[in-house]
Amino acid sequence: MSVTSITVRHQGRDRFGAMIRGHRLVADQPVFDGGGDSGPTPTELFVVGLASCVGFYAERFLRRHHLSADATA
Repeated sequence: MSVTSITVRHQGRDRFGAMIRGHRLVADQPVFDGGGDSGPTPTELFVVGLASCVGFYAERFLRRHHLSADATA
């Protein structure tokens, strides 16, 4: 099993940059909350990560059991 390296650095004010397996992510706050709006908020990134995880495992379950993942089926 390989270990994934994750690096998070403060980039000033409310902005943080992250590197994950060569992918770059930026988290920031909207302008009206004092940030620069250069990326989603940390909370938004958390929610999309959780939703993607649930969707991934649901689709994998359906595929493993030969069920359709098509919402119209």
